[in-house]
This record gives sequence, C-alpha cells and structure tokens, in this order.
Amino acid sequence: MIDTYSLFSAVLLFNIAMILVAFVQRRSGYLALYSTHALVFLALLNALCITLPFKFHYAPIIYSYTIIPAIETTLHRDRWQTAYSLFDLILLIWCIGSLVMLVITGITILKERNYRRKYRTADNTRAVRVAKKLQLKRAEIIVSPDVVVPYITGLFKARIYQPDVDISDDALEVILKHEYQHFRSRDILVKYFYLMLSIVFWWNPVSHIFMREFDRLLEIQCDAKLVKHMNDYEKTTYMESLLYIAKHVQSSNSKPPVSISSFAITEQCGFMEQRFKLIQRDKNVKSKRMQLVSVVAVVMVFFVTLMVNVTPNYRGRTEPMRRLTEEEMEQRGFTRDIISIDLGDGVEKLIINPDSLPERNERGDADP
Repeated sequence: MIDTYSLFSAVLLFNIAMILVAFVQRRSGYLALYSTHALVFLALLNALCITLPFKFHYAPIIYSYTIIPAIETTLHRDRWQTAYSLFDLILLIWCIGSLVMLVITGITILKERNYRRKYRTADNTRAVRVAKKLQLKRAEIIVSPDVVVPYITGLFKARIYQPDVDISDDALEVILKHEYQHFRSRDILVKYFYLMLSIVFWWNPVSHIFMREFDRLLEIQCDAKLVKHMNDYEKTTYMESLLYIAKHVQSSNSKPPVSISSFAITEQCGFMEQRFKLIQRDKNVKSKRMQLVSVVAVVMVFFVTLMVNVTPNYRGRTEPMRRLTEEEMEQRGFTRDIISIDLGDGVEKLIINPDSLPERNERGDADP
C-alpha cells in the first residue's frame, strides 16, 4: 500500500542513503577495501524504494501523535472555500513540474542525437581492427574529430565514439575495453533510470546532486572490473590513457556531451587522483570477503528500515474535523448540522454544530 507517510519516509530514507553514498565513495580507503558493490547496491535499492514506496501491513507500527497528524491535517484540510486541499495543489505542481522536466530532458537528448549525426567521420580501420582483436560483439566504432572524449551510447547495440587522436594500440585497447564494459554492465540503462528518477522528483535537490556523484561511482566500478586482471604494465597504460584524454579535453574548446557514459570525467582533478590510487592498489582475499560482508550488511539494514511503519494517531485530538454534507445527514437521519471528528483507529465522534442551534431571547426561550 502506498500512502502519504510511506512516500515521505521513502524520500527521507533516499536522501539519507544518497548523502551517505556520496560521502563514502570519496573515501579511497573504503573503496580499496570494500569496493563499490555495496554503494551501488544501496543506491539501486533506494531508487527502487522511492519508486515503489510500499508499506507492509505486518510490519511493526510506530504511532505518531503530533508531527504526522499535524502534517496530515495541514495537507488535507479544505482551503479557499473549495473542495481542494493543499495536498491537491502540491500534487498538481508536482505533476506539472515533472512534465516540464520530461519535455526539457527529451529535447536535450534529441539535440544530442542530431548533433551526433552531423559528426565528421575519420578513418576507423585501426579502431575496428583493435575491436575485433578484443572480440567486442555488437559494437560499432565511430572515429571523428568532433568527438572530444570517448563515450558510448546504445542499449542493445554499442556505439563507441572515439576522438581522432594519435594514440598507441595499447592505449586504444584500454579505451575501447573501458567503454564496452559500460555496455556490458548496462550502466547506460542505470543512468537513464536515475535520470527519470530526477525528473519525477525534480523538487528534491539530492536526486540532482547524486546524478553527478553516481557518474563518478560508475566510473570507479568500471575501473575496478577492468584492472582486476591487469598486470603493472597494463595498469600504467590505463592511467596514461586517462591522463592523455583528460589533457585532450582540457585543451579542446568544446565540451563533452552530457547524460552518457564517458571515459574520463575531468571536472575535478581530485577524482582523477582517486582513480589512479584505486587502480594501483592490489586486491587480496581479505578485501573480497569484506566486499561480501558489506553487501550483506547493506541488505539487512535496508530491509530493517523498510519493516517499520510510522502511522498517525489522532486519539485525544479534536482534529481533523469536518461538517457532514446534507446527503450524509439525510442518510444517517439527522435533522441538524453535524460535525464529524476523527479520533483515529476508525473511531468517529459526531457532535451538533453549535452554530446550527436556535438562538435564545432575553427570557431564555428559544426563538422559532
């Protein structure tokens, strides 16, 4: 069941978890020992939780006597002498904002696609030869001087865009392997899912900030998968390629495209330094065990937080109250104006509206 409280709780837990992920993923020591598996898994679980904020009926219940009932009364109380409440207004603004964000995002994606179609193509013979050597299936290599940084698009067929630069075959191999790893891991699908999440929850600043942090997390995860079986020479080539592409981007006048997986994120030098440190570290048996422990701990904590329901309780309060309609009074056989007070737990109290009582004159008799 989805209600106001489960949605509020899901958004709150999502923000806390995403801030935690963004904070921890900047700690190279943690990533070296636990890797990125737990952080990525936590991010995906929280995205699922905020998308489907269900509340389990058999979970333990924590009653709220003040905060949540006050929020409920404020949101659902009729306003402006109409049948619409503040909650209806917020929901309308939410839907309009999501629609506007969806249109803007769609226009941006279409502009990027049209811009890629206008790329000037260069000779890709060497890149195709290297791709065949690496056995990159369902991959199309496009070399163009208009490409600033290597990146990949496509969900079912990979299109790797490579800048027309003079690099060695070894450097070209690690670049193509890096981009194709994004395709194999379906990172593009995950990024588009988070993009839709930021569109729906456009009013939540954490969802927009975490989009950038999640890009960094995916790049670190891709590095970890590639360098796992590399020797020292291959790791050195990998880092040299990262550095070369980063310098190429900085020397170029154009900016890399957005909302796609790219080989080098160059906005922050500290991130490049962090990637180098993690690439140079050697994995051991202890780190693999700690990775498993971290994933299990994340799953357990996550489901424990889900198995708690916070429910409002209006017992002992005189709100919310509402006046019965003429139809409701006719159905119940009332002849005077009646006010209904919800005491919670299905308990309803009915009282006569004092304004509907006949006025009394100076002698104390009721006027007809």
